[in-house]
Amino acid sequence: MKTTLSEEIRKNLLWDGLKLQNKSYIDKSLKETFSDVVYSCDYQISVETIPLKITFLFEHKSQYAENIDLQLLRYRVNIWQKAHDQKTKKTKFRPIVIPSVFYHGQEKWIKRKFSKYFHPRPEEIPELLPFIPEFDYLLTDLSAYSNEEIKDHLFERAIMKTVALLMKNIYDGLPSARI
Repeated sequence: MKTTLSEEIRKNLLWDGLKLQNKSYIDKSLKETFSDVVYSCDYQISVETIPLKITFLFEHKSQYAENIDLQLLRYRVNIWQKAHDQKTKKTKFRPIVIPSVFYHGQEKWIKRKFSKYFHPRPEEIPELLPFIPEFDYLLTDLSAYSNEEIKDHLFERAIMKTVALLMKNIYDGLPSARI
């Protein structure tokens, strides 16, 4: 998280309160196929800590997934629905969800805006643009980094550097066809 988040977000996160959440955000129909990791923590807006909950959604991909926007949107809606179902007087607001994709496949990851999957292009019909959700996600594409960059800059902990190097180079020496 520390390598993909902006400095502004990193400095306001209350890292000591970072908690692993359960994995019950996944749709029942996707349970056997997909998994995710979800962490949450509080966010300090000013000198006074305001109880703003930030939820980090991590998705791992070893192959390019053109439908990642739909998958992340579904997970986010499930997180918000669960927060709505569990709301109390103490926590009546939904968390901000920051999705992050960790990718180490052979193909280059192409990150597109959600609106680019509609035709005609929403900018051609601006009156309909408010009805198309637009959101972003963080991307760590190991193919975009050299082995030296992974070792020296991308991760702090030795175990993460080792795992990232193994994942990045897993296809070395294999045919370029998908595995």
